[in-house]
Amino acid sequence: MRLGNFEIKVISDAEYRLDAGAMFGIVPKTLWEKKTDSDEKNRLILDLNCLFIKTPQGYILVDSGLGNNFNQKMKDIYEIKKENGIENFLKKENIQKEEIKWVILTHLHFDHCGGIVQDGKINFPSAKYVIQNLEWEEALNPHQRMQASYLKENFLPLKDTLNLYLVNGDKEILPGIKVKLTKGHSPGHQIILIESQGEKLVFLGDIIPTSFHLQPLWVCGYDFQPEESINQKQSLINQALEENWAIVMSHERKIKIGKLNLLNEKIQIIEVIDESD
Repeated sequence: MRLGNFEIKVISDAEYRLDAGAMFGIVPKTLWEKKTDSDEKNRLILDLNCLFIKTPQGYILVDSGLGNNFNQKMKDIYEIKKENGIENFLKKENIQKEEIKWVILTHLHFDHCGGIVQDGKINFPSAKYVIQNLEWEEALNPHQRMQASYLKENFLPLKDTLNLYLVNGDKEILPGIKVKLTKGHSPGHQIILIESQGEKLVFLGDIIPTSFHLQPLWVCGYDFQPEESINQKQSLINQALEENWAIVMSHERKIKIGKLNLLNEKIQIIEVIDESD
């Protein structure tokens, strides 16, 4: 879609499956199974959505997906299916990796940052990788509860390079492109706010990973600070409603770009059709 001066594309880097209990935390199955199905292993099928942005200052990638840094064991556990993904998108669009100038990471869990490194080398060599300093420090020395989510081979090659761009809190990266620290899902989780010519879009990362999680109290069991996630979700939902934001959720399969509205006091999401089509 076009958003003011920007062109935006949602790319699903892969399809995979995560345990439904972990995705819905303390929400009982008797409630969430009314909204979605799970497989015989109680797993949800999810997409790994990333954002590609064409700006007057160059190309930006928001999150880098799984990349190719997963072994057969991981492929079997998560039933990973990579058919298109970021690599194929760039080839199709005839975009060279050196043309990506910024890679903004919501956080450093393996399914969001696996594309930083390929074959032991930085995948987008000309890019600045924007990461919250809190997230970087946590990823290097994670709490034992979070260790399985951080795979150092995915990001360690950035250390001591000019590619690493650490920020502290909210920051404008380029005109109209901002990051906002939310914490909650991980210690340094951030979302990306995009604004141009009066239009707004937010990439929510894992603070609201799917449309099922629009209910403020439905938070993932993975969340490091669930109470903070709830507070942030409520604030973001209210702001999105008031300011008519377009939203993108990291693991949503059906509505890639949507807008929120209230119907009978319940939050609804509707698909955004690009007006330029």
